[in-house]
Amino acid sequence: KVSWKDIGIQVIGRTRVLRVNYRNTRPILTTAYTLIQDLDKSGITVCETGGEYVVPEKALRDGPLPVLKKFKSYEEERRYALELIRTRLDKGISPEEILVLGLSRTDMGNLEEWLQDAGIPAQLLGGRGRAGVIRLSTIHSSKGLDAEFVLILKTHELEKRDEAEGRRLLYIAMTRAKTELYIFYSEESSLLSQLEKSFYK
Repeated sequence: KVSWKDIGIQVIGRTRVLRVNYRNTRPILTTAYTLIQDLDKSGITVCETGGEYVVPEKALRDGPLPVLKKFKSYEEERRYALELIRTRLDKGISPEEILVLGLSRTDMGNLEEWLQDAGIPAQLLGGRGRAGVIRLSTIHSSKGLDAEFVLILKTHELEKRDEAEGRRLLYIAMTRAKTELYIFYSEESSLLSQLEKSFYK
């Protein structure tokens, strides 16, 4: 289970503490924050120990809005992800600054092979890292990671989780992105429908 401490939100009695965020851009942090803010507003327990949570750190940098995109199938998700990755590499982004996230380690392992077959150097993290490769990770293992460009695939699978758990995991995944964030899904998801609405607030 993912705790609030795991996603960088610390409970200190009933005190709210504001800090400065140097990793994420304002649009990414603001959008991600709606996930956990809504938990509090809807009356769902936000932590096991009670009390109010600390407000997430404020972002100093501006940047593009996150992109939430629906596809007809996971195969379409992969193909579009490959296109985006190639475009970023052609623009000179270092492979290490591209991070692809998903829920299933099996899916990410298969994606690693698929990208390599397409000529993209990629590595599923879990052992010793290599330089010059795109990094792949499960969301659960992504704490402490970050990258300029982040892709989250099959995000609809979070729908199978408890609501609070799904929101926490998506918050973790989204806040790995320093500048660009793409969220892909290919099945209906009430969580992602709610997230989409936050883009227009």
